[in-house]
Amino acid sequence: KAKAPMRNLIQNGSFVVKKVAVICCFFFITTLYQIFNQQKILKITTAGVLLHYDKSHGFFPVSVGAAMDKNVDLLSFDNDTDKSHQHVRRDKCFSWGDKSADKWWEMNPEYEITVENDNEFCFTVMQNDEKASFLKKLHTHQYNMTKCNKNDTYTKRMISSGWGADINHVAAGLLHALDTDRPFQIVQEDYWHYSALKPRWRNGKPPVCPSGDLFCYFLPIGVCNATTVDPLNTRPQGALLPWAREYATRPQQW
Repeated sequence: KAKAPMRNLIQNGSFVVKKVAVICCFFFITTLYQIFNQQKILKITTAGVLLHYDKSHGFFPVSVGAAMDKNVDLLSFDNDTDKSHQHVRRDKCFSWGDKSADKWWEMNPEYEITVENDNEFCFTVMQNDEKASFLKKLHTHQYNMTKCNKNDTYTKRMISSGWGADINHVAAGLLHALDTDRPFQIVQEDYWHYSALKPRWRNGKPPVCPSGDLFCYFLPIGVCNATTVDPLNTRPQGALLPWAREYATRPQQW
């Protein structure tokens, strides 16, 4: 009789353990499903590529940490998932120090850097067709010389605030100019404070580059000259703002 309570205790304990295991499995599976559903799965491959999971495209590279073979499909997988090798296509490559890379990327904003190693860096057309199309449209608009002749460039004065505010200020101008069919340009009254120290701390120190503006670091955003500063101060908003911001901050090679 003394063994009965002990047997019941063991049976009850075993039931509790099983119940907890089932609940844990349920939450684990639910969490995995939510992560896949939100397209946030990331993994590091044996080739050193950080991959992002997207339900439509599967895994695709976010950043690259190793040299890959050229001229192959964006991603190719072996059947053996444990020894899979991911290859990133390289559409256009430049060796470090090749200054022609800046001009090439200036004229081809629909490309993004997918490979960087000790010898070279390479570009590939963006996988997001909508984004690539928008950036090409914005570039075509900003590099249309016939619009320059109208002397109607939408011009904004560059601000020196926080980084996000400054770049959003430029991106908002690009979007407004595109919507109103005018070219856009930014002007600098004093040095941009990310290109030079603020006046009270400057003490005669020169800026990063002679112009002391946004273009010390980033590629040109258009070909039309600035005109009189427009009093209209557009607000940075809308779904296209991140793409316009990316267009304005494509870095120079240096």
